[in-house]
Amino acid sequence: MDENLNEIQENEKKGGFRPWFENFWYHYKWHTIVSVFLVFVITVCTLQMCKKEDHDLYILYGGEKHISRQVENGNFCEFDVISSSLKEITKDYDGNGKISPVFNNIYLLSEEEIKAAGDDVNHSYLLKNNQEFRDLMYSSDFYICFLSEDLYLEYAKIEGVFMPIKPYTDYREDLDYLGENAVYLHSANLPFNTLPGICDLPKDTVICLKSKTAFSNTGRKNKAQTQFERSEESLRAIFNNGR
Repeated sequence: MDENLNEIQENEKKGGFRPWFENFWYHYKWHTIVSVFLVFVITVCTLQMCKKEDHDLYILYGGEKHISRQVENGNFCEFDVISSSLKEITKDYDGNGKISPVFNNIYLLSEEEIKAAGDDVNHSYLLKNNQEFRDLMYSSDFYICFLSEDLYLEYAKIEGVFMPIKPYTDYREDLDYLGENAVYLHSANLPFNTLPGICDLPKDTVICLKSKTAFSNTGRKNKAQTQFERSEESLRAIFNNGR
């Protein structure tokens, strides 16, 4: 038996690479395919993560206004106008040479507004938006929020969701407050509400700061803390004329 094994090994040596490869492929074909696929997926994901842009600030709107992203007559769309105005209270925190706030707007209606709309309401669309909004409120980097009064009051019932607002307004008495954690965007003495696009948000819109979200992952905690601190600074800028 040993002599036969030695003979086979000797024949493989004489046969060169091709017989060895055919034998290897026969025994390890699927192992190789799976390994190559995993390497490919990991490489692509790594490259995408490296290319992913880091944004300076995240701001969320939730309410009854549908903010259009459609360009008409060569003008900027409403979404782009608001995004541009938000640069007034944002800094180049990541030092990449440009200011890049992220503005996310979610269309939501109160129960009264849904009843008033009657058959014109797309309930499945609102249900989807409601879930998206809830997810962002509990686990995202969107800390500065512009919310409809009804939406704010709904979430304000949950203790600890919003931060006290007065420390960020420097306890100004000339603003219109909604409880301890919100200020009406269209307060008479708030120049921020005159910026393009911002001025068109509904009159019942309030400004509030979402509390920090708890994460188990240390790296994610650090990122959340960084974004929260940026949001604090930008919120102060809103109440101090962009300074």
